[in-house]
This record gives sequence, C-alpha cells and structure tokens, in this order.
Amino acid sequence: MICPNCKQEIEDGSIYCEHCAHTIQIVPDYNALDDVLPSILEENPKPAPKVGNQKTKEHSAKKTAHPKTGQQRLVIGVCCGVLVAIIGIFAWQSYLHSYTYFMNRGKALEAEKEYADAKKYYDRAYKKNDTVDATLACGRIAYRMGDYDEAKTYLLSVAQADASNTEAFELLCKIYEAESDFTALEDLATLSDDEEVLAIIDAALIFPPGFSIEGGSYDDDMTLYLSAPRGSEIYYTIDGSNPDEGLLYDEDEGIHLTDGTTRVRAVCKNESGKFGFEAEEVYKISYKAPDYPVVTPSNGTFNEETFITITSSNEEDRIYYTWDGSTPTVESSLYTEPIPVPAGNNILSIIVINRHDLISEVLQCNYVYKP
Repeated sequence: MICPNCKQEIEDGSIYCEHCAHTIQIVPDYNALDDVLPSILEENPKPAPKVGNQKTKEHSAKKTAHPKTGQQRLVIGVCCGVLVAIIGIFAWQSYLHSYTYFMNRGKALEAEKEYADAKKYYDRAYKKNDTVDATLACGRIAYRMGDYDEAKTYLLSVAQADASNTEAFELLCKIYEAESDFTALEDLATLSDDEEVLAIIDAALIFPPGFSIEGGSYDDDMTLYLSAPRGSEIYYTIDGSNPDEGLLYDEDEGIHLTDGTTRVRAVCKNESGKFGFEAEEVYKISYKAPDYPVVTPSNGTFNEETFITITSSNEEDRIYYTWDGSTPTVESSLYTEPIPVPAGNNILSIIVINRHDLISEVLQCNYVYKP
C-alpha cells in the first residue's frame, strides 16, 4: 500500500502514514448490492403466467405473495446495512480529520516520546481550533523539544487567557530559570493572583546574591562581601566553575581578592535546598608602584634649623632616603620621623616601597641651609 501524500510504502489497512502522518482515506471500491441482488434474483425467478380460471389465479397470487415479501425485506435489509456501513465510513473519515482525533493522537505520540510526530498532530489541532488545551499542548511539546522561543509564545498566551493554569506557569518558570531571566520571572508574577500559581513562581524566584563591590579593574587587594535573602545560604567559586558545587560563603570572612583576574560566581540556596539565579562579577587586580610621597617643605634655602616631613598615601608603605644624591634602597635610611636639613647644599633622594614590594620612582629635593 502506497501513501498518496509522500509516496512511501505503508502497511495495508493503515489509517495514517507512519512517515508523514497523512490520514489514509479508506473507501470501499465495490457496491455490496452488485453481489447480493443477482443471487436473490436467481434464487427467486419471476413466476411464469398460468392459464386457468379466476380461482387458480387467486390461488397462485396467494402462493407467491410470501416469497415476494421476503425478497423485498432482504433487499431493504441489505440496503440499510450498506447505508449504515457508508455512514460509518464517512463518520470515521470525519473523525480522522477532527480536532479530537488530532489531540488524542498527539497525546499518544507524546507519551511515547515521539515528540516530532506529536507536534504535527498538535499543530493540526491548533489550526482546527486554537483552544487553551491545544495552545498548551503546542507550548508543552515545543518545550520538550528545546524550542524555548516557540514554547514561550504559546505558554504566555495560555497564561494570559487562563491565570490559574498551573502547567503553563510551571513550564514558563522552568524556561526562565534555564535562561537565567530573573526579570521575566518577576513579570510573570504580575499575570496571576492565583495562590497556587504564585507559589510556583515564588519557588522559582530565588534572588541572586548581592555583591558589595562592582566588577572591574583595581590596583590593590580587596575583600568582597556577598548578601542573600533571609534563610538562604550562598555558594560561590572564584575559578569560573559551577557555584552549585562551590564553597559555602562565610559572611565574617568575605572573599579576599588579590593580583590577577578573578571570576566570582555565586548562587543562593533556599531552605528547601533549591538553588536560584546566579550572580557573577569579574575582577582584574593589577598592582602598581606607589606614587611619589608628599614632602614638606619640598625644597628651599633656609637660615635656621628646618625639619622635613615625608608622607605616603598608604600607611603600610615604607620610605627610604639618602642625602648624598645616590638612589635609595632598602639598605638606606628608613624614614620614621621628621628629619633635619643638614648644613650646606644637599640633595634629598626618596623612594617609597609598598606592601607588594613595588618601588616608586625616585624623588629628589634640593635644600640649602646656611646657619
């Protein structure tokens, strides 16, 4: 047997094509009356005319009355049977093209995980009648096939038409969670005031952790602190891996960030053990050498004893100096308190070393002291 639509060979007696899902119309190619009527006529031939008196004719009429009535009943019965069969065939053909059949067939194929074939029948049902059930079925099968954009179109239509349709809202929550679309989940909550629907959305709406420092480029170490909704725990990683399997955050310690690039990924887990939306920031820390120190006075000629103060922007910095014009090192004099200007014409050379052992440029100041 050949499918008239795709021309593929199919099993005899099939009512739809297993290759393209085209419905096969089954129409009998013979008329049952053609077989029945000749046999009836052969078994009951028309009686030949008889010669005789009126009594004989009446007797003959009485004898043939019953067979003729039986023939009529048989013909009528056969005709009714054929008519019923024809009506049944047309009714079946009509069912095979109905919304109900398309929906039932789609559900059966979906149960067998034949999603592509199920989608064909759901699409046909939707074209026949775009009911909430058909729209939901199209959205559900699109979700199962991973087509989130098409699924959202159908499911949002259902959510807007039926604010208590828990299946549509649950599927939308799963899609938005997979897409990490936190804003869409918040918007979804505005479509319904049904308590069961809102409970589904609340279960999915687990806020991401807050970051105390915005991602970006920095020149020194820093400590990052995370925040979460009450009752939630925070898990995080600093190597870019999945935070669901990361470290449990300690709010007393924070996360210490040092030189280099650090990708922090964090997620909250609620009291039910469900993880929510992820938050992520990237920090690039590149240490730089310290700036020149502030020297007071910075230079000049003096006739009385003068003291010089030197300060740096970071209290942890170390300051070294020389008076002979040479470049200071860690072996030179360490500045700890204001230093007096020596008599004569002198060059004060200064460097700053920070806690990362990076050294500033050399700063030189000229002082003349004539007591």
